[in-house]
Amino acid sequence: MSFNVSISQSAGASLSTAGGGNSYSTISYSGSTEAASYPGIGIRPDGGERRAAKRSTSPAKRVIRRLHGFFIQEEGQEARVAFVENDKLVHYFLPLKLFREGDVTAENQPFEMDEFEAIVEGVEMKGYKVRPSAFPRDSRIEPIALDTRSEENLRFVLERAKNAED
Repeated sequence: MSFNVSISQSAGASLSTAGGGNSYSTISYSGSTEAASYPGIGIRPDGGERRAAKRSTSPAKRVIRRLHGFFIQEEGQEARVAFVENDKLVHYFLPLKLFREGDVTAENQPFEMDEFEAIVEGVEMKGYKVRPSAFPRDSRIEPIALDTRSEENLRFVLERAKNAED
């Protein structure tokens, strides 16, 4: 075991070293710490070789763009999502894993998707991170009672939609 030894001189006390030698900065010592009982000598275990602190090697991420969209449905290993770009709804099929990791799984759940880039050891990488704008527990679907005029309008719209499909 190795110990660091520091010898200090208290006010008015004289300090002498045995054998006329100089004081030690580090000594190898096995046994009890009897020297700790002498005034002016402090012994503490040495931590071994000092190593320089390592910096975190995680790359700095730079967000390129942030997209807002909503989750439509799962289709196999893909997620059908929609983004609003230039006041138009644009549908995409993206990996479902990306949305599960971001906790976006409910139909019509809004989310944000960041496209980011990072440079690690000279290699440029791009990635995507999804996070929910609202959680499924934050909303609920409740039927509402329609008045007579709203019911007529609804029937009219549904009838036109039915005829449009034919």
